[in-house]
Amino acid sequence: MKKKKHNQNLGSRCKRMKRPARLQSAKHWLTKFEGKSLIRGYSQHFGVSHLCAALELRMLGYNISDERIEQYKNEEETKQRKALLAKQERIEKELETDLVESNRWFSFIVGYTSNGVPYGVERENSWDGYEFFLKHQKSEEKEEEDFDLPF
Repeated sequence: MKKKKHNQNLGSRCKRMKRPARLQSAKHWLTKFEGKSLIRGYSQHFGVSHLCAALELRMLGYNISDERIEQYKNEEETKQRKALLAKQERIEKELETDLVESNRWFSFIVGYTSNGVPYGVERENSWDGYEFFLKHQKSEEKEEEDFDLPF
């Protein structure tokens, strides 16, 4: 019997750890750390925010100032505010585009008949397709002049 292939990429094990496992693993990791910024290195290695890294390093006995933790809290709050504003703007744009209903025949659908057939401004009559409409209309007039009707 063939072995099953596991194609799931779960990411690094240390980035999937919960706080108790991180604290236990961090004791070993800290002995090997050679970087400049301990908080940034912890944050990147374990995939947590700078605030979380600072709090956990404080739990492990490192001296992290209250001002630094307050700074990280403020940064997190501003990130959340920016993300919320971006989400609201995206929702507003979607609502604006949803208010103007259209399909491939109509650039703006005014309403529907009792049978459910849409009516409104046709694409050829709208301003964005106005030049195409004029060219198309001129070519039809030329074709009509070329043909002689037998009656």
